[in-house]
Amino acid sequence: MADKKVNLKVVTKDDPNSMASEAYRKIRSNIKFANEKLRKIIVTSSLPNEGRTGTVSNLAVVFAKEGNKILLIDSDLRNPKIADIFGIENKLGLTSVLAKKKNISECTRKTEVDNLWVLTSGPSVDNPSELLGSSEMKDFLDKCLDEFDMVFLDSPPLNKYTDAQVLAAVSDGVIMVVAAKSRAGEVLETKSLLQSVNANIIGAILRT
Repeated sequence: MADKKVNLKVVTKDDPNSMASEAYRKIRSNIKFANEKLRKIIVTSSLPNEGRTGTVSNLAVVFAKEGNKILLIDSDLRNPKIADIFGIENKLGLTSVLAKKKNISECTRKTEVDNLWVLTSGPSVDNPSELLGSSEMKDFLDKCLDEFDMVFLDSPPLNKYTDAQVLAAVSDGVIMVVAAKSRAGEVLETKSLLQSVNANIIGAILRT
């Protein structure tokens, strides 16, 4: 049974015929044509409030609507928002799985969007970077691919925390969200930080 309804922030669900939704479908096509083997995709940005969470949520929806079984993970353990966006409780989630207190099936939640599941961040922890960079996280993502066609991860802003770097190192591809107000130096710093861990930057999305 699906959890509470997706709220209005997910335009691809609530207004699929809008220009914004069509833009996300074009991005979906670009990702597919870039490389068919991209299955673990992280979405990050330089700084907070650049549209990262909305972007990853909408991408997860358009891929799910195409018939792919999608898992959207909130790996922003510092300021999680996916639970609020999809109206899901955050008592169990990613941290519960990594701490080996619960398994994946106990923590993922089916949304009302066909083929889309969500894994919220879970209870807060004192060591987000260490947890996300652990071997348990890498093993967990590999196990996810046994059950899901693709995994999308929301992450903290990269220029503020190292969390996105450690996630990028174990992902198949990274999408940078760039706000129109972003400074060129900040964007270049983000790119440099990703390149330092040999991340596969598959593109950038400009948010106005």
